[in-house]
Amino acid sequence: MKKSKRTTKAIAGITALIFTTGLVLWSCNREKQLLTANDYLAWMDDEANGLVRAHHVNGMEVRVKYLPAEYLVHRELGVSSTRQQRDSLLKLYESSLSFLMTLGPDAAKGERGDVMQRGLQKYSEYAERVHTMNFDLEQLVRVEGNGISVRPVLSAMENTYGLQESRSIIFAFALEPAQRTQLLSGDIDFIYEDELFELGILHFAFNQKDLQQLPAFPGR
Repeated sequence: MKKSKRTTKAIAGITALIFTTGLVLWSCNREKQLLTANDYLAWMDDEANGLVRAHHVNGMEVRVKYLPAEYLVHRELGVSSTRQQRDSLLKLYESSLSFLMTLGPDAAKGERGDVMQRGLQKYSEYAERVHTMNFDLEQLVRVEGNGISVRPVLSAMENTYGLQESRSIIFAFALEPAQRTQLLSGDIDFIYEDELFELGILHFAFNQKDLQQLPAFPGR
C-alpha cells in the first residue's frame, strides 16, 4: 500500500527526533565520562545539583556541602594512586558520611571581617570560640533521616592562618551498614544548633535523589 506524503513526512520527522535525542543523550554520557577533577569540583559547588545548602542569617552565611566518598578518596590520594589503593580507601569512606560546613560573613550583603572575631569584645571570648570550633562543634551538629539520628565522631577545622574571613569544618559520621542504608534511603537533614553567632537552629535538607545520582568521578 502506498504511503501518503503526509505519513512519509511524519515518519521522517519522528526518525529525526529519535536520532537527535539519541545524539544528545550520547553527548551527555560522553561528557560525564570525560569529566575532569576540576569539573567534578565545580559540579559539587553548583547549588542546583543539590550537594550544597546555604542559610543567610544575622549577617552571616552558613553553607553545608555533602562530600561524596569518591571525592574524599581523590582528595586524599590524588591521581597518582592505584585502583587497589582507591578501592580500599573507598570501602572505608563508604561506611561513613562526610559534610563540610563553612561559616563566614554574608558577602552578598556587604558583610566583612574575620568570623572568629565577629561580635566579640574580649580576648577570653575569642579563646572560648576558638576552643569550641576546634573541639566542641561535634556536640552542636547531627544528621537525621528515616528514624536515624547521629552525631559526628570527628570534626576538623581547616587552618587558614588568618588569610580567610570564613572557616570550614569537616564532619565525619560513622554508621553501621544497615544505618547508612536506612539513612540514605530518604532525605537527610543536617542540623546545626548554633551557640556562637546567635543564628539559632539551622536545618540543611539534602534530597536522597540528588545524593544517589552523582556522576562518576574521573578515572573510576
